[in-house]
Amino acid sequence: EIPLKQINKTHENNRSLILYPVESCYMGMMNLIQTTFSRDLGEVTLEVINTSTGEISCETFDSGVTPQTLLPISGDSGYYTITYTTESGDIYEGYFTLN
Repeated sequence: EIPLKQINKTHENNRSLILYPVESCYMGMMNLIQTTFSRDLGEVTLEVINTSTGEISCETFDSGVTPQTLLPISGDSGYYTITYTTESGDIYEGYFTLN
């Protein structure tokens, strides 16, 4: 699992336990990023950057139509940044390293 945090909010939330509507996981045997949405966030852009090699993988999809998606990446060693940007402007970001 790739831990995500919300770095930009378009609206204020209360201070209760935060459950993000998006979950991200790296599937190593197939070099895929699996994304699962627990609610419709509209159109979402997913961008994965290997900051060590400069490789960029991205995809835009409707989370209401496709609540789960797979994005292939190279699986090359490096430090990766993963960013989800929703149509309302919310941004969820995470990091992971592949050796």
